[in-house]
Amino acid sequence: MSNSNTSNRKNTLLWQQRFLGLIGPLFYYSLGNLFGFILCLTWFQQQPLNNNDLSWKMSFIPQQGVNFNKKFSQDINAHDRREVASSSSEFIYNNEPTSQKLERINKDHSFLSDEQQDFFRIANATKTDKVSGIIGLEKCLKNDTLCSKPSCVNPRCRPWGHFYQTLYQSRLGHLSTNTTEEFQMLEIGFFSGYGFETYSKFFPRAELHSMEISCSGKWPYPNFAALNRKYYRMLRDSNHLHCGDASDANWLAKIYHTHMMARQRKDDDPPPPLKLVIDDGSHFARDMVKTFFFWFPRLEPGGFLVIEDIQPILEANKFRTQFLPQLMSDLHFCGDPKQRNDDEPCFPLLQKLLHSIHCEMHICIFQRNNEPAIPNLPLDASIPPRHALSLNGCKSLRESFGLGL
Repeated sequence: MSNSNTSNRKNTLLWQQRFLGLIGPLFYYSLGNLFGFILCLTWFQQQPLNNNDLSWKMSFIPQQGVNFNKKFSQDINAHDRREVASSSSEFIYNNEPTSQKLERINKDHSFLSDEQQDFFRIANATKTDKVSGIIGLEKCLKNDTLCSKPSCVNPRCRPWGHFYQTLYQSRLGHLSTNTTEEFQMLEIGFFSGYGFETYSKFFPRAELHSMEISCSGKWPYPNFAALNRKYYRMLRDSNHLHCGDASDANWLAKIYHTHMMARQRKDDDPPPPLKLVIDDGSHFARDMVKTFFFWFPRLEPGGFLVIEDIQPILEANKFRTQFLPQLMSDLHFCGDPKQRNDDEPCFPLLQKLLHSIHCEMHICIFQRNNEPAIPNLPLDASIPPRHALSLNGCKSLRESFGLGL
């Protein structure tokens, strides 16, 4: 028995040595690749600017009164705008021309005026996913295996990307002219900058700001914003790209008061009014409602808040199924004294500020009424209440439809 045990132990040790001999090099190879990737990313972020890139020759200093988007449109985008304007019958996406069926699919562009920018063509040229759904739909309908979500009952859910062009054009096209008054716009979720580039061309009179968590150093994923050499450092240096957590009300208040509203431009002119906030951030319902409660009261009269990516995904579902019905109830609220005492708004502050709600597939836009902006709204009133993502927490809905709605 003793010899047998000794032999077994030797065999075990032998197999352990062979296993370590096999797995050891693989482990160090993987570790080396990870270390190399980190070094490459660090090197990339620290590279000097390319002197041949016109976008890096521009200076955007708010204190000197330079309107970011105005100069952006006049300078580095001149060639891009000519290229977009020349694409009269075909659109190019990933180097593949689509058929003229896109004109028929997108025939609801009838509301596009001569003075407005064309959101679809601009967004297609910048390669943002905001319109890539319409580009991929034709191929998807021909071959279901090419779809990112094959066999969906709703065919518009099959291709990768969205169909946001009609909402942006019909609801925000009036802000895309060269004659509209200057205004501030905030994008939540810069990511790699394609959406920002789209907005910079579509809104020529906007002073654009953007927020991104990945460039703050607090996120476990790479700094995606830094990969966009066209904008990253320029925007950071001019305090137009703000790196931080857009769900943190304290941080939002600091950025809002310090870099958006409190600063003065040339000749002590006040900053333009905040007319538009677009949430294309985490896509989590909890963050979407935080965006809503902080920014909607601070919008100027007639301003707009856009929430993207409210499609049926686990992260966003409660915004669409729990928060949105409460807000819709507030839109139609009357407060008739002849009705029962349960006729109360779900969100009293928002109800007093809300003018309209317009939704299209996977996107909604909310418009402010003529009530003045509330720039100094206390922080405790700038965060969602507990029932923001629960219909049962709103008394009027609970009394009308019962628990478990």
